[in-house]
Amino acid sequence: MTQEEQTEYRVNHKEDIRVTEIVRLKQIKIARPDWQIYSSTQLGNKIIEEIGENSQETLLLLGLDTKNNVTVLSNLFVGGLSSATIEPRAIFQILILNNCARFIIAHNHPSGDTTPSKNDIAISNRLKKLGELMEMQLIDHIIVSDTLYTSLAEEKYLI
Repeated sequence: MTQEEQTEYRVNHKEDIRVTEIVRLKQIKIARPDWQIYSSTQLGNKIIEEIGENSQETLLLLGLDTKNNVTVLSNLFVGGLSSATIEPRAIFQILILNNCARFIIAHNHPSGDTTPSKNDIAISNRLKKLGELMEMQLIDHIIVSDTLYTSLAEEKYLI
């Protein structure tokens, strides 16, 4: 192979890898395109089924289209017994790649107490403000246990 052919091969190969990685990321993230959100009660029950019994805090991201169909459901972060790290950059990367108009975040409290912590409220409002800048509306933040849920939107914590 000549040097020119090797250079051309490397360039083409790198482009193939990038395209493959983007496609793979999108394929991994789309999990429940048949979900549609009608109410926080319906959503709370679905989230309880997904992560309510997890022994570690788990954060879900639900990206929605303009008709509130779930276009992406991502199990984004898993934490310890009492916390999970939330990275806004990772959240918005997924939302942008999946053309989401709105989003919902949800996580579980393994303790069974769905009362939002000060940190839960603060990160929710931070994500809401960031979403407004990106023209993506944070609809709700749902906290679940194995049987209960709390909607921060219903409880008027989202300002």
